[in-house]
Amino acid sequence: VGQWDFTINLPEARVVHATVDKVHVFTGYVRYTEDGRKTSETHSLSISAYRNGRWGSAGGFGVMMYHDFTNDLPREE
Repeated sequence: VGQWDFTINLPEARVVHATVDKVHVFTGYVRYTEDGRKTSETHSLSISAYRNGRWGSAGGFGVMMYHDFTNDLPREE
C-alpha cells in the first residue's frame, strides 16, 4: 500500500479498570496513506501502576494488523 501519511487514535479508547494505584487502558491507532487508505491498525492494553511515589508502566500487550491491498482492483474514479 505504501508509506503511511497520518495517524488517527482509536475512538474506542477507554479506561477498562482503575484503582488508586493501578490502571488498565485500552487504546490504539489507525494509520492511513495520503489518499486515505488504511494501512495498519494497532490495538493495545497498557497497565500503569503507582509505585514509590510515581506512575509508571507495569506492562501491557498489543497487536498490529496490516492491511494488504496488493491484489485489490484499482479504484474507479
